[in-house]
Amino acid sequence: TRAPLDLTRFTLDRYQGCVRYKTCYYSFYLSCALALTYCGYDPETDEGKALFKKAEDVCMILGEYFQIQDDVLDAFAPPEVLGKIGTD
Repeated sequence: TRAPLDLTRFTLDRYQGCVRYKTCYYSFYLSCALALTYCGYDPETDEGKALFKKAEDVCMILGEYFQIQDDVLDAFAPPEVLGKIGTD
C-alpha cells in the first residue's frame, strides 16, 4: 500500500535536484564527459578542466530544459499522442 500523497514535500529545490542528477548528469553530461575522455582530454589539465566545465555548464541547461518539457508532456499530453504513459 502506498503512503498518502504529500504535496508539501514537493519543492522547486527538490525538483531541480532530481532533474540535475536524473537527467542532466546521467543523460547529458556523462555522455559528453565520456566523449571528451575518449578523445584524450584529461580533466586534470587546464585545457581539460575548461572543456569539462563548459560541457557541464551546457549539459545542465539542456538537461533541465529537456526534463521540464518531458514532465509537461507527461502531465498534459494524451498517452496515445505522446506514445508513452508518464509515470515520473
